[in-house]
Parts: sequence; C-alpha cells; structure tokens
Amino acid sequence: MITNNREDLSQSDAVLFHFTDKDLFLNDLPTKRLLSQVWALFINEPNIFVQESFTPWANVFNWTISYRRHSTVFMPYGMYEPIPNELLPNVSRINPPIYPAQYRDKMAYAVVSRCADDAERYRLVNEISQHINVDYYGECGNLKCEIKHNSCLPPNTLRRYRFRLAFEDSNCRDYVTEKFWDTLSKGIIPVVNWKAAQRDIPVPPNSYINVYDFPNIKSLAEYLTKVSRNSTLFQSYFKWRDHFQIYTSFWNSFCKFCTALYDKSVPAKVYTDLEGWLRDDYCQRFTVS
Repeated sequence: MITNNREDLSQSDAVLFHFTDKDLFLNDLPTKRLLSQVWALFINEPNIFVQESFTPWANVFNWTISYRRHSTVFMPYGMYEPIPNELLPNVSRINPPIYPAQYRDKMAYAVVSRCADDAERYRLVNEISQHINVDYYGECGNLKCEIKHNSCLPPNTLRRYRFRLAFEDSNCRDYVTEKFWDTLSKGIIPVVNWKAAQRDIPVPPNSYINVYDFPNIKSLAEYLTKVSRNSTLFQSYFKWRDHFQIYTSFWNSFCKFCTALYDKSVPAKVYTDLEGWLRDDYCQRFTVS
C-alpha cells in the first residue's frame, strides 16, 4: 500500500521523499525512524538548476531512486523487454501494425513549453524548421496542444506525422524521459538530442534518430526526408516491435522499488555525501551547428 498519510509512518517499510518537493520536506523531516525502515530519495529530474546545498542532509537517506543507472534503484521513464515466445504468433495484439508512411501527410512535430533550457530545444527546433516542415506546439510554438497529455495531440492527428522532435530539456547522464517513450508507443519515429551521457540507456534497437549522429542540421534534415520517402527505410525503425514490448507507465517502474524492499541483495547503506552524489550528474551543453 502507498499512502501520503504521515500517521502511517510508524507502520511503513519505506518512506519516499520526492526531490522536486524538497522545499516541502527538508525542513520538516520525521523526527523518528524505525531501524528497519528505508528512507529513499526519489529523483525524476536533473538537479542542474538546484542552487542550495544538500550537505546538511548527509546521513539521512538510505537509498536513491532515479532515472540514473547508478541509483540504488534504477527507475527509468520507460523500459522494454522481449515478447515471450509463446506470444510472438499474436504479436499484433501487443504492438498493432504501424500506419504506413505513404498515408502520413505531415513530416514532423515538436512540443516545447519551456523556451529557455540547458539543451536549447527552441533554437534546435527552429534550425530544423528551416529545412523541413515542423508543426511547433506548446508555449514556444505557434500551435496549441489539442489535449492535456505529453503527446499533445489525439491519436487521429498523431498518426499523420512521421517524426516527433522529442528533445530533452537537459543533456544529463541517463536522462531519457517520457518524451521518447511516449513517442515510441504512438508509432512515430522519435528524433532525439542525446549526447554521450544519455546513449547507454537501454532502449529498443534502431528505434530512433539522433541529431548528434549528423555533422550538421542540414544533413539531419536530408536524412529525415530520405526516410520519409522510403517506406522500407521508414518501416525499419519499427522492426523492434516484432520482438519487443515497451512499458511507459510510472507504476511499471515503481514495482522495482517495491521488489527492492524485499530483495536482500539490495545493499543497506547511508548516503554520507548526498551533496556529492547529487552533483555527480554529468551534463553537456548544446553544440550543434
């Protein structure tokens, strides 16, 4: 059972602290803790913009839970796994057939609501738009989202697009969010802006196109045009769907945390240098020309 009722603290196996809500809990930590109780810091965003020091909170947390692979519990925004052999004959029930490229009348779309960010998505989308047609949604674009969801658009509109510019707002270690995973689930090819520190996250093979695999934006645009006109090449980015299934729900990943509570192989520790762990979040700046 998961609850936010503080009266249940004395009966809880673990207490989860959400990093984004640090202003709410750092000055109001529980005064007592059971010896068997795990205090876990949950981080789902880079701490690149965090200015305050966490040195006073050394020796408080036992576990870290985040999208970073060296966390105590690795909890990515999405994950994939092989489809069991016994289900392969009915794979279309798991991954419905992809809408053919020739019936998609729109090239690409992007959704950006924060115009100034560490990865300079706004600039990157504008540069790509000089070479191919990009429908630009969100606060930074000229179009408004039609639904309140990460994908921004309803299924009947999404199926018209070949690509989504699924750019992360920060190029930090292991930071691959729902922008990528949701795009995969919608049957659209994600165009990503991953740098070296993000490339090792486990994702389906040949499922995306990376800006940084091209010498410049013009070369990227030429390749996107090539893919859009070649149905065989377009379909090759969905071959993974014949063998793998993806999970995008937060609760699928959260199961890892619950499992870890009962897994004796998960190390018991105390973060004596929480500040050092948080700051060890390698990030790179925007460099594409």
